[in-house]
Amino acid sequence: GAMDSTTFEVVYTLDQDDIDAGEVVNQATANGTDPSDNPVEATSNNPATTEPGDPTTTEFAENAAFELDKVGTFNDTNGDGFADAGETITYTFTVRNTGNVTLTNITIDDELIAVPGTIATLAPGAVDNTTFEVDYTLTQDDIDAGQVMNQATASASSPSNTPVEAISNNPTTPEPGDWTITSLPPFVGEINLEKVAEFNDTNGDGFADAGETITYTFTISNIGDVTITNISIDDPLVAVDGESIDLAPGETDTDTFSAVYTLTQDDIDAGTVRNQATVAGADPDGGSASAISDDPSTTDANDATVLSLAVGFGEAPPALAFTGRTSGTTAAFASFVLLLGLLLTAISRRDELEIA
Repeated sequence: GAMDSTTFEVVYTLDQDDIDAGEVVNQATANGTDPSDNPVEATSNNPATTEPGDPTTTEFAENAAFELDKVGTFNDTNGDGFADAGETITYTFTVRNTGNVTLTNITIDDELIAVPGTIATLAPGAVDNTTFEVDYTLTQDDIDAGQVMNQATASASSPSNTPVEAISNNPTTPEPGDWTITSLPPFVGEINLEKVAEFNDTNGDGFADAGETITYTFTISNIGDVTITNISIDDPLVAVDGESIDLAPGETDTDTFSAVYTLTQDDIDAGTVRNQATVAGADPDGGSASAISDDPSTTDANDATVLSLAVGFGEAPPALAFTGRTSGTTAAFASFVLLLGLLLTAISRRDELEIA
């Protein structure tokens, strides 16, 4: 009836296979000799159960956990210092096993872009930062927003086939589990306006008359790298027809806006009509993008559009009808020539009378 519970004690060091298994199962055998020198054996029993002679099972709690870091790097492919549609962001993912069991079949799902690759196994404490890397192609909407913001989810299985998930974290901030935000270089909102004038000689006499018209056409180009919205034209000379428009980078509009101006006598007397319009719109941040009009028929930048008018002078004989940019000077010269003609005629008649 004697019992000994102090002589035998041993420490077993767990390995990862034991942890992954969630238990250690084993059984011991005791050997002895009876007084008659006969060998005696006994297999160990687990007193925690009611089954006689069953193995001893020591179970451990499974802590399956891991972390996912996501970092985005903008690639300025053309080296212009700005983000353009078609350029890319490279996303790299770091997976870290923070639990106590080996994880298997780790994959990443990202709403923004498909992420290829699978980590077959990742032991506790292990880190993988090479399996997952993907390039995302920027859209114009991304450029207009000035950033790309998103979050990925990683999935894995524990040794007990329990699903395990982790949402991505932005390691550049102290906040855990926050979205990865890749800021893009500051954008430039820039537009250009060209204004062309065409005289309408309604009566077909070859001269400009009060009441005839000039048709103005406008060409607007988005020469920046973001979409410009609510674009309109203001002209101090004339009301411009056309509803506001939006233009993406590189787009040009030639037919939305036009204006018809009716000539006054002051315009005819001046011999030219000169003016300049302004185009304005909004960039994605709500700021203004604007430009003054340019006359594309000259090499000067942002110069006013000038239309010279052909000016006639009443009922004067054809030989005395002059055109020019300054009607006052021309009219004076015409009057001088007319008077000179009359004087020469009078002298000629006087000579004829004297001869007679």
